[in-house]
Amino acid sequence: MGVKSKARLFTDAAAGFMFLPRGLGYLVSHRVLWPYAALPLAINGLIVTTLGLLALLFFPEIRGLIWDRPDQWLLLVLWYGLTVVLFVALILLLFLIFIFLSGVIAGPFNSKLARYTRESLSGKTLNPAGGFYVDVLLTLYNEIKKLVYFTALQVIILPLNLVPGIGNAAYIIAGWYLTSMFLAYAFMEKSIESESWVISMKQRRQYMRSRRWAMLGFGSAASLVFLIPLANIFLAPIAVVGAAMLYEKYGGQEGLPFHPDAGKAGTYPPA
Repeated sequence: MGVKSKARLFTDAAAGFMFLPRGLGYLVSHRVLWPYAALPLAINGLIVTTLGLLALLFFPEIRGLIWDRPDQWLLLVLWYGLTVVLFVALILLLFLIFIFLSGVIAGPFNSKLARYTRESLSGKTLNPAGGFYVDVLLTLYNEIKKLVYFTALQVIILPLNLVPGIGNAAYIIAGWYLTSMFLAYAFMEKSIESESWVISMKQRRQYMRSRRWAMLGFGSAASLVFLIPLANIFLAPIAVVGAAMLYEKYGGQEGLPFHPDAGKAGTYPPA
């Protein structure tokens, strides 16, 4: 890979990262979006607060059930290593629960927020596919499928912790990458759902891969905010707006590679 290609990847990742603070600025400056952000904000606040309290209450007990604190210094080092691994695993578990509950309960409201953000940006009226099948059954199916998919990937990388020396670091890096891409997908799909036709998960992943580094940058910003107490309560509406801005930049509507008219002149997203 040449120097220019590497610089392009870094530029794309940095640009994607900045769409989260840009989403905050756009949401704050456009009061018309506030009503659509209020209810998801309240729902996510309740979910995050409940999960955080449960983590604080039960983490010491879970660690104690696995291994009591030893007295020997060598075993103590291993014990602290186990504590780090358990903490990361707990964060991932809470993350999965948060994404699932947020997607099922607050998902329809986040989809509306994404839709109205896109309409505000483009000046066009969107007519998303709707109905009981799309809004309820398909949403629940996609959330379960997404949860299973991400959990399977986390299980696959779990044995990295057994590699001597660099195992824990490799696991944390791989977990960060998967979590960042998963978060980017979770928020980006709200904008994808505002299209007028039903788009499969395979096609959504195809779109994510076509803008991998920008999505990784955006997801990394979301991951950092998710780890900050109290700030993570405000993540969802800000990230939904930021993802809608990113989506519009890289081609929505006819610019999508999975649009029914894709392949005709002028229908591909800009590079």
